[in-house]
Amino acid sequence: MVKVLHVLPGGKYFGGTERYLYNYYKYMDRNHVHFDFLFGIANSMSIVEKDEVMKDSDFIELGAIKGEDNTFAEWYKYFVELKKYVKNYSYDYIEIQTASILVLTISIMAVKNSKTNIIAHAHSIINKPKNIKQKIIFCLCRNYLNWNCNYIFSCSDLAATELFGKNTLKKHNYFKIPNAINMEAFLYDPKERREIRDKYGISEDTIVVGHVARLSLEKNQEFLVKVFGKIYESNSKVLLWIIGDGDMREHLIKAVNELNLSNNVVFWGERSDISSYLQAMDIFVVPSFNEGLCISAIESQIAGLPTFVSDGVPDECNITGSFYKIALEKSEDEWASIILDKYHSLNGRTEKERMVTSDYDIKKSSADLERFYLEHV
Repeated sequence: MVKVLHVLPGGKYFGGTERYLYNYYKYMDRNHVHFDFLFGIANSMSIVEKDEVMKDSDFIELGAIKGEDNTFAEWYKYFVELKKYVKNYSYDYIEIQTASILVLTISIMAVKNSKTNIIAHAHSIINKPKNIKQKIIFCLCRNYLNWNCNYIFSCSDLAATELFGKNTLKKHNYFKIPNAINMEAFLYDPKERREIRDKYGISEDTIVVGHVARLSLEKNQEFLVKVFGKIYESNSKVLLWIIGDGDMREHLIKAVNELNLSNNVVFWGERSDISSYLQAMDIFVVPSFNEGLCISAIESQIAGLPTFVSDGVPDECNITGSFYKIALEKSEDEWASIILDKYHSLNGRTEKERMVTSDYDIKKSSADLERFYLEHV
């Protein structure tokens, strides 16, 4: 059996990286590949820890760091605790799952003498360098990663080049690992749509705008609320459903209240039945400042939803054609107008969601990744 230790920052919330790990492991042969999970902050996968898929996995919390903005003592504690753990336990692969080049670098410094295969896995990029000092640190970290990783994984070519450099795509040790999902679970189901909308008393002429993401600054959800406010001005029979949780939750609730939209905006929190709620939606919006590859935008397209995204979302997310980019420099009024005009020009959901690339089929992609682990050990 091949053993893989996934190292990630973790925290209070179950985000895209955590969903990726759960989805892939669920469809692997767990007699061949075993996953354990180590968190620098706290266990962000507690929502699935008791799941049958995870019954034999270990979840290790170091509690050493608090995020990106750590003191030297906190970074040092993380380095020492991670190094101590990998010294005492044997793995075939140690895979660092993060968008932070600093977390990647310190993690690899801690594990590089463990005589195991090291994988740096980029899911997006956070905190791009803004000044000369940060740019120097970024370049030093990038060079270190390129010299000390056995393999580089990324959810998209864009995330790979931004984190590891423009020559990454030509390297023999670079592999793109798509944020694949169970496509069958997300295909449009008119019956389920009616059931969900009837459950919450939503009339068929009410437009439900949807959004699924961790509630954080880089997801730009305050802007989403303002765009929805402009949509509401044009048509009061609209709802905004926000699925996910995060540090921005209270701030967003305040923003909603200030716009007097509290009766039209629902914060659902973290949910395990996202596919059902997508069925009840009419429009999906992703205004993120940047994304490595947006899983929710792929799920929404498979569900047949017209999906409106910012120019911070890579084109690799466009898998059905029901994918519309809007520049972040445009105003809330312009976003609202573009969304409504396009929505009203469409003739409901189509069968395009069935014409998707197999790259995002979790059964195929998990089998491909399982094969990688077995063949490169």
